Amino acid sequence: MAGTRYRVNNPVAPLPSSPSHDLPITPVNTTPAFSDTIPGVHLAATPAPARPGRLLAKLVLVNLLLLALFIGLSLLSLRWSLQSHLARTDAATTNLARTLQQNIGSTIDKLDLALRLAGHVHEERLQHGHPSAGDVKQSLAEHQRLLAEGEGLRITDAQGQVLHGAGLPLSRIVNVGDRAYFAQARAVTGDRLIMSEPLQSRISGRWVVVLARRLSAPDGSFAGIIYTSLSSRHFEQLFASIDLGEHGAVSLRTASMRLVARRTTQGDNASAIGSDKVSTELRQALRRSPQGGNYTAPTTLDNIERINHYERVGRYPLYVVVGLDAGEQLASWRLQRVHLGLYLLIVAAAMLGCSALIYRSWRRDIQSQQATVQAGQRSQALLRTSSDGVHVINAQGRLVEVSDTFGAMLGATREQLLGTHLGQWDAGLSTKDLTALYTPIEPNRYGKFSSVHRRVDGSLLAVEVSTMGVLLDGEPLLFCASRDVTDRKTAAREHAARLVAEQQARALSERVSEREEFVRILAHEVRQPLNNASAALQGARAALADRHRPPPAGQESTGVADAVQRAQSVIGQIVASLNNTLAATALLASPDRIECHDTDVDTLIELSLGDLDPQARHRVRIVRQSATRTASMDMGLVRLALRNLLGNALAYSPPDTDVVLRVSDSDDPLALVLEVLDQGPGVPASLQPRLFERGARGDNGVPGHGLGLFIVQRVMVLHGGMVDLRPNTPQGSIFRLLLPQDG
Repeated sequence: MAGTRYRVNNPVAPLPSSPSHDLPITPVNTTPAFSDTIPGVHLAATPAPARPGRLLAKLVLVNLLLLALFIGLSLLSLRWSLQSHLARTDAATTNLARTLQQNIGSTIDKLDLALRLAGHVHEERLQHGHPSAGDVKQSLAEHQRLLAEGEGLRITDAQGQVLHGAGLPLSRIVNVGDRAYFAQARAVTGDRLIMSEPLQSRISGRWVVVLARRLSAPDGSFAGIIYTSLSSRHFEQLFASIDLGEHGAVSLRTASMRLVARRTTQGDNASAIGSDKVSTELRQALRRSPQGGNYTAPTTLDNIERINHYERVGRYPLYVVVGLDAGEQLASWRLQRVHLGLYLLIVAAAMLGCSALIYRSWRRDIQSQQATVQAGQRSQALLRTSSDGVHVINAQGRLVEVSDTFGAMLGATREQLLGTHLGQWDAGLSTKDLTALYTPIEPNRYGKFSSVHRRVDGSLLAVEVSTMGVLLDGEPLLFCASRDVTDRKTAAREHAARLVAEQQARALSERVSEREEFVRILAHEVRQPLNNASAALQGARAALADRHRPPPAGQESTGVADAVQRAQSVIGQIVASLNNTLAATALLASPDRIECHDTDVDTLIELSLGDLDPQARHRVRIVRQSATRTASMDMGLVRLALRNLLGNALAYSPPDTDVVLRVSDSDDPLALVLEVLDQGPGVPASLQPRLFERGARGDNGVPGHGLGLFIVQRVMVLHGGMVDLRPNTPQGSIFRLLLPQDG
C-alpha cells in the first residue's frame, strides 16, 4: 500500500425502499480481498518518519531558551512597574480618604458640641419649670449661629413631637417618635451621641443623617431629644472639590454600609442613597481591618473597577470610601505592556524565522507521512469497532468489505458475506430497484433511508442505512452503515398505544365527572322547589280542614279556593323552575360551547324574581343604572345564576332588610354588570379563597351543599365572563356578574 494514492469524493444519492424479496446468502467468487486495496483495512508496513538532525534540535532548543529568558525578564519588569503604579494610586486614595474623614469628623465634633451645650441649657431650664417657647427659640438661635453645616437645632418632647427649632412647618405637626434614633435615645443611659442611618427629613424632604442627644427631666426620666441633621447635599458639595479623574468615585457610608452621599462624574447618585449594596471585597476588607484599608473591586452601583481606600470617620459609625478608576490609573502601564509585547514578538519572530526556514520542508514530509498512517488507523478502527453495521458495496451491488458488527447483525461471518449481492440480505428493495439504484454510483452524494435486513435464520431487522459514495483509485464504491432500530420502532408503537389508552381513560373520567356534577346540581335546584310545594300543599290541607269552622270575630274567611289557588300557583312555579333547572344543568354538563342570544334584561329580571320564594320576593329592590334593554347571553343559565345569588342574599340577610339587584354597564371591557348587594354578615376571610369551589360552605346554619356559587362561577366561565366578591358598606357582601358584550 505504500506509495499508492487515492482520489476520494464524498457521498451518495438517497436510496428508495421497495418490496422485500427472499434470496439466500451464498458465497460467490469476487475480486481479490478488498483489504488489500483500501487504505485503513489492512495497511502495509509504512516506513518510520525520518528524525530531525542534531543541528536542528540544538537550534530549536537554543531559540526556546533565549525566548524564555526574554519573556521572564519582560514579565519581571512588568510586575515591578505594576506594583509602582498601584503604590502611587493607593497613596493618592489614602491621602484623599484621610483628608475627607478628618474634615467630616471635625464637622460632626462641632455639631456634637453645639448639641451638648444647647441640651445642657435646656435641661437647666427644665429644672426651673417649663421654659417658654421664646426662650428656647432664642437659645437655639444663639447656638446655631456658631454652626454653618447643620440644618438647625431642634427639640422634641418625650413623645417625639418636634416643639422647637428652625424651619418647622406651621400647617402640620412633625413627629419623629417612630424614628429609630429616637427610640435609641430614649433607651440609652448616659451621655452619648446618637447617629441615624440615612433617611429623608420630614421637614426639608432631603436625605440627611441625624445627630441626636437625649434630654433628661429633673427626675432623670426621658424628656425628649435635641438633634440636628447633616444633609447628603452638604457631603456632595464637600466631595465636589476633589479631582477624581473621569471615572473616580467618593462615597460616605454608615457602619451598616448604607450610602449617605456619593459623587461621580457620571451624573446624579441620589437614587442610590440609602442602599447597602457594596462589593464582597469591601465587606471582607472591613472584617480584616475595621479602621481603614485598601481593596480593588468593581463598584456595585456602576460596575466600574476601581482601586479604593476606606477610612473610618474618627469614633463615629461612618466610612469614607475613595476610589480611582483602575483602567485610568493603569493606562500607562497597559501601554507599556503592549509595547513590551510587541518588542517580544519582533524578537521571537526574528529568532524563530531562521529556524522555521530550516525545518519547513522536512516538517511537511513528516506531517504527510503521519497523516497517512493516522488516517489508515482511524479508518480501520472505525470499520472494526463501529456499533453500526459498516459495509462497502461496489458498482455491481456486491460486498467488498464488511465490519464484524455487520456480520453479527446478519448472523454470518465476514467470510460468508464477502462477495454476496445486497439483494440477498436487503429485504426492503426488489432486485430491479436495487440495480437501478446502484448503477452507477454517484460520488459527492449522501443518502439516508429506512430498510429491512434479512438474517441468515430468516428473521427481519428494521434498520436505518446511511450511505456515502466515494471514488477510490477510479473505482466507485458505496460506503454504508446500518443501524438496528427494531427495538426503537417497537417502543414507539407501544408508546403510541399507551397514549391512546390514556386519552380514552381521561375522556371516560371526564364524562363520569360531568354526570356526577349534573346529579349534584339537579339535587341542589330541586330541593327548594319541593319545599315550596310541600308548604303550599300543607296550607291547602289546613284550609280544607277548617272549611266548616266559622272564622274568628272580625275576620273574613279566605276560603278553600284561595288556598288551592295558592298551591296551584306554587306548583306552577315549581314546574317552571324545574324545566329551567334541567335545561340549564344540561348545558353546564355539556362539553360544547353555549349559544348566546339577545335577551331582554327586564324579562330576565322578572323571571329570576319569579323563581324566588313569594314570601321574600318583595325584599328585592331593583336599581337600574343602565339604559341597556337587551344583552347577549344564554338567558336560562344567567337566570339560574341570578336565582342562586338572590336566594343566598335573602337567606343570609336579616328579614327586615332589602336585597338590591343593581344593573349597570362596563366600557372596559364592554360588558353588562349585574350586582347583588345584601346586608348580611359577609363572607369570612378564611372562606373567600375557595368561595366558588364545589362544596365550599361557611359555619352559618343555613342548609345547603355548597353548590350555588359553584354553579354561578360555571355559568360565568361558559359566558367568558367572571364573578367576584366585594365588601358592602357598612356591612354585607356584593356579588358582581360581568357578562362580556364584545361578540
